[in-house]
Formats: sequence, C-alpha cells, structure tokens
Amino acid sequence: MNKNFFKTYSKNVLPAIITAVVLGTFSIVDGLFIGNKIGDIGLGAINYAYPITALIQSIGFGIGMGSAVLISIARGKNDFDKIKKILFNTYIVFLASAVILMAIFMPLAHPILNVFGAKEEEMHNVAYAYLNAILFAALPQILSQGLVPILRNFGKNIYVMIIMSLSFITNIFLDWLFIYPLDLGLMGAALATNIAQTITTLGCIIILVRKEYRPTFIFDKKLIKSSLLVGISPFGIMFVPSIVLILINKSCSIYNGDTAVAAYTAISYVTFMVTRLITGVGDGAQPLMSEYYGRGDMKNLIKTLRYSLVLAISIGLIMTLLIIIFNDPISHIFGISDDAIVLYKESSLYFVLPFSSLAVMKIAMSYFYSQKKNMYAYIIVYLEPIIVLLFVFILPIFLKTSGIWLSQTLAQTIPFIPAVILIIKLNRNLKQDKNTMD
Repeated sequence: MNKNFFKTYSKNVLPAIITAVVLGTFSIVDGLFIGNKIGDIGLGAINYAYPITALIQSIGFGIGMGSAVLISIARGKNDFDKIKKILFNTYIVFLASAVILMAIFMPLAHPILNVFGAKEEEMHNVAYAYLNAILFAALPQILSQGLVPILRNFGKNIYVMIIMSLSFITNIFLDWLFIYPLDLGLMGAALATNIAQTITTLGCIIILVRKEYRPTFIFDKKLIKSSLLVGISPFGIMFVPSIVLILINKSCSIYNGDTAVAAYTAISYVTFMVTRLITGVGDGAQPLMSEYYGRGDMKNLIKTLRYSLVLAISIGLIMTLLIIIFNDPISHIFGISDDAIVLYKESSLYFVLPFSSLAVMKIAMSYFYSQKKNMYAYIIVYLEPIIVLLFVFILPIFLKTSGIWLSQTLAQTIPFIPAVILIIKLNRNLKQDKNTMD
C-alpha cells in the first residue's frame, strides 16, 4: 500500500516540480538576456510592467485551477457529466476574461505605470512598449496558465511537462534571436514570451479536443461561481508576489531610486525560481488531495499533506543553502550595475531565510483550496501583502533600504503560524468526520 501510494505521489508531484523548474527558468532567461543586453533600464522596465503581466496570467491560473479542483473532486465521485459541464463554463470565463482585461488595461497603461513608480521618461517608455505587447496576447497568456492545471487534474502530468519544456526551449531561442541578432530590445523579449505561451496553449488544446474531454454546452452560473470562489486562492498564490513587487518597487523608488529597483528585480528572479519549485509541490499534490477528498479517503489525503510538507521544506532548506554559498556569482549574472550588485548582496539574506516557512504556507494553501476550504486559504494567501503594506513604508524611515527588505522577511514568516494552526484544525475536523461516517 505504501509503495503504491509513493508511486502515485511521485507520478503526480515530480513532473509538477520539473514543470515548475521550467517555469522558473523561463522567467530567469528573460532576465539574463535583458539584463546583459539592455542593463538596469531593461530590468527596471520589465519589473514595472510585470505586475500587469502577472495579473493576466494569475487570472488564467485562478480560473483554471478553480475548475481543476472541481474536476478532481468530481472524478473522485465518478461524476463525468459534471466534468464536461465544468469544462464548457471554464472556456466561457477564459474568453470573457481576456476581452475584459484588454479593454481595461490597454487605455490605462500610461497612468498605471506612473502609479507603479515608472516616472522617468526612458524607463516609462520602454515599460509601456513591453506592456502593450503582452496585453495584445492576453488570450494565449490566460489559456497557457489556465489549461495546464486542468490537464494536470486529468492526470496528464508527463504531457504537461513536455509541453512546458518545448515552450521553454522556444522561448530561449527566440529571446536570443530577437534581443541579440535582430536587436529588438524589450519588445523582442515580449514577442518571444507571447509565442512561447501560444505554443503551450496549442499543446493543451490538442489534448482537450479529444472526445472524452469534449464539453457539454450547458451554461451554469452556480458552477462558475463555485470554481471562481476556489480560484481566488490559486489566483492569489500567483499574483500576491506581484502585489508585493509593486509595494517594494514603490518603496525602492522613494528611498534608493532605479538602482534599488534593478537590485530587487535580480533578487525577484532568483526567489521566483525557488517559489515556483515549492509551489510545484503543491500543484502536483493538489489533484491527489482533491480526488482523495472527493472519495472520502481522509487517510491518503492527510498522508499526501505530510509528504508534501517534508518535500517542500527540504527544497526550501537546500535552496537557502545554495543561494548563500553562491551569492557572489549569482549577483553578477543579470548584468546589473556595480551599485545594484552591492544592494543585491546586502539584501539577499532577507529573502532566502524565510524559504522554509514559505514552504509550509504554500502547501497549506494548496491543501485548503483542494478541499474547497476557501476561507482558510484566503487567510494565508492574502496575509502576506497586508503585512508588506504595513511595514514597507514605515521600516525604511528607521532602517533605510534594509527596512524595505525586512518587510518581505516578516511577510513570509508571520503567516506561518496561522497556517500551522489551520492545518491542525482542519485535520482534526477531517478525523472527526471520518469517525462519524464509520
């Protein structure tokens, strides 16, 4: 039984972790090309524009994951008619979201970038061009993020890994082609990203057009509402770092200018890779958790949680150690200025030390929303930006730039306590429910 469980767990989680590495590297590659070719202006511009890019992708991921959770719970109950209804309503929401996002953000790109702190003319213009290119491809951005969790909840983990790997290879080649030989600058990076996301989308569609996945054309407001309520948490998991990015960028621009923004951009690329690795554990475990919950198999549900916590915490500890050891060479690979490198080295520990507590928080989030325990998930997901908001503009008054970095440390440490409390409470309730059924 244990061997079978471990095999099932590994089959789901390992491909998700590999996919997470691909996604993390996907982001870093852009940073490497842009930083070394364009320098601080390029990195700063992409950092100012990134929150909107992240919002688009996070909405896609939230919609897709919310529906994916319902799909796995329905699979646990062998309710295949409901699965086909979920798929149709999800596709409707994907399309509507893309149209709405383009209509809202294209006319407002200039004032939004000003609010984010991109007020210097050259930085603003480069960020604006990049953002418009991303907005133009809103639909493939949404679909590439939303269809992947749906496929994963159908058990297509290996296929997802292959699709993402092909997309990643394409992105590397096109980044090089557009930024270096063709000298398209940041527009080249945006174009490479859009093409790579389109490849991911097409790869997912190839599977989902098969007969067994064809949707039932029945519009259902209740299903949409249910999936969106679940999706608020995975949306937050993906977008909260961008809220934090906006707040810290703003504080950096106030207290230390574009040099601090460039240093923070480099840090963000590194921490994004680790966060994606940890989140990959939760993404891979979530379909199992939802299906076990749908079956009423509380023993394997809790066992999946324990395996995931051990794995995610181990990844956090290992990555903390590696980044500390290789801090100096890492600081030079993004092509940032000497002043930005100094800030990077001074600040990196503030961001890497909370990785283990962050691991517990990320797994807790996946555990909660996999069972539609939405309020538990909301608390942990959205506590981080609230804490950053409380401290990021106050601490620098007393601690200068160090206060900016410390606000992030606190935001990824304090929610650890309620996460543990809520896990214990939920497990106790699950055991009581099982005893009642027995």
